[in-house]
Amino acid sequence: MQPDQPRILSLKHLLMLALLVLVANWFFTFGLVCLKDDNSFYYMPVRMYLSDALHTEGIPYWNPYLMNGVPQHADMQGAVWNPIAYGLSYFFHYNHTAFLFEYMLYMLLAVTGIYRLMGLITKDSTMLLMAAIVYSCCGFVSGISNFINWTASLGFMPWMFYCFYTLLQQPSFKKAIWFGIVCWLMIVCGYPAFFIYASYCIAAILIWQWWVFKKAGKIALILASIRYLAIAIVVCMLLALPAMVSYIEFLPYYSRGHDLATDVAFRDCFYPQFLASLFIPASVYNKLFDPLCHSANRDIYFGTLPLLLMVLFIGNYKQYNKGIVKLFTGIALFTFIFLFGFLTPLGNMVFKFLPLMGAFKWSAAARIFLIILFIAAILLQAKQPGFFSVTDKKIKHLRITIAVLLAGVTIVFGMMNHNALFETSTHQRIFQLDTLVQFVLLVTAFVFIRRIISHKKWMLAFIAIDLLVNYSIGMAITGVGNVKPAVFNNYAKQFYQQQPDKYLDTPLMVNRKYYMFDPWKNHNASKILNGATFLESNTVFSTYEQMFILDTANERLLRNNRFVFSNDIKNLKIDTIHLGYNSIDIKLESGNAGNIILQQNNYHRWKEKSGLPINTYRNCFMKLPVKEGTNEIHLYYDKGYYPLLIDISNFALLLVLLLLFFGSLYKVLPTQWQPRKKLL
Repeated sequence: MQPDQPRILSLKHLLMLALLVLVANWFFTFGLVCLKDDNSFYYMPVRMYLSDALHTEGIPYWNPYLMNGVPQHADMQGAVWNPIAYGLSYFFHYNHTAFLFEYMLYMLLAVTGIYRLMGLITKDSTMLLMAAIVYSCCGFVSGISNFINWTASLGFMPWMFYCFYTLLQQPSFKKAIWFGIVCWLMIVCGYPAFFIYASYCIAAILIWQWWVFKKAGKIALILASIRYLAIAIVVCMLLALPAMVSYIEFLPYYSRGHDLATDVAFRDCFYPQFLASLFIPASVYNKLFDPLCHSANRDIYFGTLPLLLMVLFIGNYKQYNKGIVKLFTGIALFTFIFLFGFLTPLGNMVFKFLPLMGAFKWSAAARIFLIILFIAAILLQAKQPGFFSVTDKKIKHLRITIAVLLAGVTIVFGMMNHNALFETSTHQRIFQLDTLVQFVLLVTAFVFIRRIISHKKWMLAFIAIDLLVNYSIGMAITGVGNVKPAVFNNYAKQFYQQQPDKYLDTPLMVNRKYYMFDPWKNHNASKILNGATFLESNTVFSTYEQMFILDTANERLLRNNRFVFSNDIKNLKIDTIHLGYNSIDIKLESGNAGNIILQQNNYHRWKEKSGLPINTYRNCFMKLPVKEGTNEIHLYYDKGYYPLLIDISNFALLLVLLLLFFGSLYKVLPTQWQPRKKLL
């Protein structure tokens, strides 16, 4: 057995991977453009709100501006429990520069993670760098770059698999702690669907490995893995305790957390026509494919040469007779079918019968698991004897495949250029540019395939040019806007200086339009709100959401009434309104006894200091009784047991960090390290 690679990344490799991230994201490195869409009008504003709260009062349990008020601590994408976003929000006034830093950090975690994970297959640094390029610059990454939680999942996912497999091969307390920490970060930083799907993949690998141990009579290894996996689960649950309790409490109200058997779910499927992105990545920007969804999120492109190598792998599949290869093949086939979601019987069965699989949408996002398996297959093939040897038969087969790809590019371009419905003329021009790029790449590969396939450095150079160019093209549409981060930073500076509650003088629906930041109005970059940050006409409360579809009366109320209004009080004068991070204070004069209505969701944790009952108006709004004359109403958010859960989580984090950094020194944790088995 060959000695394993170093336990940690060497400084040389770390710098090399950091340089890859900086070069691939050159438009962010030099501060030329901003992140856009959901990143700019949702993820960044909630972080700014979190930052503002942490600098003045503490953790914001309630966000009155998001969808008519939601418990931000329970929002699975609200960043309250994300330690990276929390740290940046706490130590700085969060702005777009911090946002770009957070994004680039996730990308660095992604490339280092895939480097270590694929290091279980090969120790060839050239091939590992190729794996990092493919993983960080594939179409999936540019397609989801407007959702930073998805990018965070991309960053932690390979580390999750790496820590799991090393723990499974050589169980230890220290490895169990690391696996628990990575799972915690996947839960609190990423999008839940990725953690859920990764957990099912891990369960499949675990069952297979236990079967192998049992067949070899290594029952002790099974028991050891159970013991240390239980430790990892305990560590994860303790660290994620307040987040998990928050999420579970809010899940019944979360529209994406249940009941996906609607037409909305079909918009999250990977339609067969999106396979055209294997030929021309920009083809997914055709709105005829899926006019109601972000079709760019369906890009499955992972490089021309890697696709050729996958064809070689499939052609030589019979020589890979290891059980784990067959297991991964099964996972790959399952994932490929699952991408089509409700379009297939398998997808219907999975969503209906597997726990939590029907709780979140975006089945098409599972293609990143497929790409990871593709990378593993290519590296497995590259380490086989004779891979870099060149024969006329091999060259012939590769050139035939390239000719087929050229024909595919021609067909896709012909169909799309005449029939496609592009969002803008710019999208169409980029599609045409991308077609030219793909044509040049394939012709180059056809002419120089002998040299490319026989030299690792030529292969790496070809893959780097291919992926970096296509990544920049993809990001030009899906990830970046044409506004410099400095513009957002200037806005953020004003955000922290603005007078609170000023916007409450006018109806919220007017505010939602009025406070749109005008520079984003006439181009493809995102819009951002100030005082009425990210207010929407509907909410995450499912009944309210459905009611807006069936009855627009609530929308009219939002449009035609102030934040506080009444239907049965003739002379209502609002003296002051203050929206805190966990409180709402109102002083008003009432001409007669009656009821006031607040344009806030009536979440069960709201209480009134003097004991006034809080009723529900039209299934969503808060309704409170008032007496004639002067009324002072003080609403507060009941934090309940959450402060205790936070203390438990913080203590657990401190304890595991002490164990990791000082445990080996004082013999609390074992220090001996032995080479582990290679994955393949």
